[in-house]
Amino acid sequence: ASSGTTVNQSGLIETVGSGIPRIDFQGNTKGALLLEPQRSNAITNSETFGSTGWSFVTAGTAITPIVTDDYAISPDGTQNAQRVQFNLGGGTTLSDRTVIRQNIGAQTDWFLSVYMKSTNGAEQKILWQTNADSNQTVVTGEWQRFTFSRNGVTNTWAGLSLRGSISSVDTADILVYGFQAEQGSYATSYIPTYGASQTRAAETCGDAGTASTFNSTEGVLYAEISALADGTNQRWISIGSGSNVNRVSILFNATNKITCSVRGSSTAIYDANFNIGSQTNNTKAAIRYKNSDFAFFVNGAKVDSQQSGSLLFNASLSELAFDSADGGSDFYGNTKDLRVYNEALT
Repeated sequence: ASSGTTVNQSGLIETVGSGIPRIDFQGNTKGALLLEPQRSNAITNSETFGSTGWSFVTAGTAITPIVTDDYAISPDGTQNAQRVQFNLGGGTTLSDRTVIRQNIGAQTDWFLSVYMKSTNGAEQKILWQTNADSNQTVVTGEWQRFTFSRNGVTNTWAGLSLRGSISSVDTADILVYGFQAEQGSYATSYIPTYGASQTRAAETCGDAGTASTFNSTEGVLYAEISALADGTNQRWISIGSGSNVNRVSILFNATNKITCSVRGSSTAIYDANFNIGSQTNNTKAAIRYKNSDFAFFVNGAKVDSQQSGSLLFNASLSELAFDSADGGSDFYGNTKDLRVYNEALT
């Protein structure tokens, strides 16, 4: 129900309109369907530090940061990156600081993100500025999206700074693009703002596929997927009968693990999981289902099997859904490949 951004095949950030699937190539040559929860960027001007909402704070010998808008080519391929020059004026103590910041309201569980690059190619040291100057970041000669979690902490401010005796440097000269402050435990795709906070609506893939030809007696569900964060939140992909009474599923629901499940007539028939290190890793998983022949494959290897159990479906499998087959536990993450085979493959 809203537009969103993605990284295209050329590695550039682009905006995709409402209702159009976002195919994201972030860090990959193979695109993935990107589905994300609702998030808001509390920063009111995400691409212009010299605009309304941003304030400059200096103390001690520090000099007010110098901001030059539209100085260089940004990650979206246009000349709208800002140059920011920080200078402590020779200051080396905690009382010497120079800050760019914006008031985001006294809330907890913030996740900050921004694209940064060194102006001259040499490494630059910069601090995140929240309610305190903390967490030094080293900016290189390549564009990178840097992130900083403030979970469990109440913050009023978000920005960047230098501070004597913490930064260990007197100056920093960086290019900046796309500052984001969102409430959540991980960063989501960039949400541009131009004068006011913006919200990207939650995405779901509804009516992904319906067919009378799904085989309810045997088959394989295969998915190449990764999660947006590692955790215990339920994120499912299923073939079912329109409810969770009957379903064959691949899901994330336990930290570091990928899981499969078969359920018929509200009864658990087969379940297995496997440790993949992190749910954010790209993983190829397949579940085979057939009477007395169930198996779970991860990245090409059989990791579990069961030679018992009957498919007690009281309705035919007729729907492919990015959820737990009943409209709940929506899948948020990246999907590079998704297939249903109507036979129990070897």
